[in-house]
Amino acid sequence: MRLRLRSNFGFDGPREVDFDAADTATLGDLLGEIAERYGCRLLVVDGTAVVDDVHVTVNERDHLFIPERLGAPLAEGDEIRISFLPLGGG
Repeated sequence: MRLRLRSNFGFDGPREVDFDAADTATLGDLLGEIAERYGCRLLVVDGTAVVDDVHVTVNERDHLFIPERLGAPLAEGDEIRISFLPLGGG
């Protein structure tokens, strides 16, 4: 299935890409594949949660408010946004 990914870090250049995923992919599957492909850390070591400095939405809905969270099945045309939260200091 084809998904639309958007991010504030870019995917080897562009910040929006179409991404082909397995028809049975869950949000956790997708994040693991993205992390491996683009060399970023999106999930905690055991893969049960998103790391603290990353925010993920599916069709503009925070993944924390989706009952299945990382186990949520994805569908053709879903838009997934991945944002690295800015770190600051002064």
